Amino acid sequence: MIHMAALHKVLLLSKSSCWRDRWMRELGDVADARAALDSFHISEGDMPDLIVTDSLPVSSPVGEIAELVSRGEIGVIGIGTTGCADVILSHDYTGRELRLGCQLMAEVVHLRRRMAVELRSQHALRKMAYSDPLTGLANRRKWDQELVSRMERLRGGGPEAVLGIALLDLDLFKRLNDQFGHTVGDTVLRRVGQKLMANLSEQHLAARLGGDEFGILLSEILPNDVSRVVDLIRRTLECRPEDVGAEVPTVTISAGVVLVAPTDVAHPPDALQAVSRALLAAKGAGRNQTVMGSLAAN
Repeated sequence: MIHMAALHKVLLLSKSSCWRDRWMRELGDVADARAALDSFHISEGDMPDLIVTDSLPVSSPVGEIAELVSRGEIGVIGIGTTGCADVILSHDYTGRELRLGCQLMAEVVHLRRRMAVELRSQHALRKMAYSDPLTGLANRRKWDQELVSRMERLRGGGPEAVLGIALLDLDLFKRLNDQFGHTVGDTVLRRVGQKLMANLSEQHLAARLGGDEFGILLSEILPNDVSRVVDLIRRTLECRPEDVGAEVPTVTISAGVVLVAPTDVAHPPDALQAVSRALLAAKGAGRNQTVMGSLAAN
């Protein structure tokens, strides 16, 4: 493989042994080349930098190779053919053209690979910055950003557009932690997070806001469905002994929810105050229920 002066690895694919032998001779000592038929198997630990072939598209790629070719992390040089390749050489190419094409394409491939690694690292860092490590849900930072963004988008929507905002709190969670320990408490929080992810569509957002408090943003939903959907989710999130693998009491959930419409003159802090009051009302009314709040009290 090329790492500046190092040899690049080239896979030579052709049904014709004449072509394979010719490419092998022409590449000489400028590449670590090996030949195979156009149908081939390759191990994940022996990925080539380049493929030279007279048949496009490359056939029978297995393991990771198809994805790497599609992302450009394995270069393709086509000889006397048409199709999807990084470089196409005619049948009357010279050996110098092949060697130069391989050397230049190998540099491009390694640049692409470095960029791909950097992009994956950036993606991982973004995920860490916006995810709750215990539950895998969005964290408070992501929730705050999405709340602002979705309320802004709401103002530009039609009269049927609404945003449902819900806060959910585990009932008597401190008592559970004190009695059974934080390991069991963390298991409960993880199970609630898993159930939330399993019961929400992609257009909605679920977040762990801290401790045992969770938030849900419901977009693209009918106004009359918001309270019903939140209550259904709330009941689904109940954590029973079989969910935890310990003899603990069933953990119920209280929820507060408000509906924000395009005509509402409200800001994110107003909406959060309203939904927090609704959650407190659910707790005060005996827990294990959903209370619909209103922005009018702000």
